[in-house]
Amino acid sequence: MFVGASTPETVSLQYLSGLGSLLIEISSTRWILTTGDYALTSSAQHMLHSLIQLSKPSHIIAFQRDSELEPLISIYQHSSIKVHRVISVQNPSDKSHAYGNARRAVYFASYFQNASTVSLSLRDKPIAGTWLGRGTPLPSHLLKYLRQCFSPSIHVFYGETWGTELGLLLSEKPDPSSPGVALALSEVRAKSCNTLVAKQLKNLLVGVQSDKNRYLGMGIINGLDLKRGSYSILTPVHSTLAIHHVVAGRTRVNEEGQEQFAQI
Repeated sequence: MFVGASTPETVSLQYLSGLGSLLIEISSTRWILTTGDYALTSSAQHMLHSLIQLSKPSHIIAFQRDSELEPLISIYQHSSIKVHRVISVQNPSDKSHAYGNARRAVYFASYFQNASTVSLSLRDKPIAGTWLGRGTPLPSHLLKYLRQCFSPSIHVFYGETWGTELGLLLSEKPDPSSPGVALALSEVRAKSCNTLVAKQLKNLLVGVQSDKNRYLGMGIINGLDLKRGSYSILTPVHSTLAIHHVVAGRTRVNEEGQEQFAQI
């Protein structure tokens, strides 16, 4: 499990909540939690402190360039936790972003080596973190009208309504205050509009979950059939019966294993 550079600061609460659930399920009393990077910022050190409070480790092994972790680990110096300090070699060379990207590409290739494409129903196995499959699909005549509401550069592919909410799958993200959004809300009698850009779903990394919200593996969205209300993912999880839903990530991984940030 990694935090720091690999974990966006904006999802700290979700990360800690997920870790807490995982720790409850772990039957073995021996496990290693690695933070994967140097904790140089106050937010990173706050995350590490939260991890220690949550996981209650018996040992802390602190790898430091100098003494950047001292404000954190000194708190536990006289507790029941055994603190081990490891000073890194003098003048360590920083690895380039290209090196890190290439290394993760190898990991992705290895993980998905025996993966296959499975088709899932949006209604029965939704993509958590998006509104897709949440409501009632808009009829074709309404979609045709909505396409005329927006500028020619913005195409409306699909839409749903639920309660007083409207969800639109578009080619580009419109200005929330644009006349097109106002016209769309008025036509379907909705109060707010949730937009999703179609290209952000392409090659989106997702977590595959069971009905008990247990992590089964990773997947990559590689197809979306809105007429049939289905989508497909590349995943080593071959049993569709075991899949209850998938959770949208914030990373897109292309065929070469290269990563891009996804705005979902």
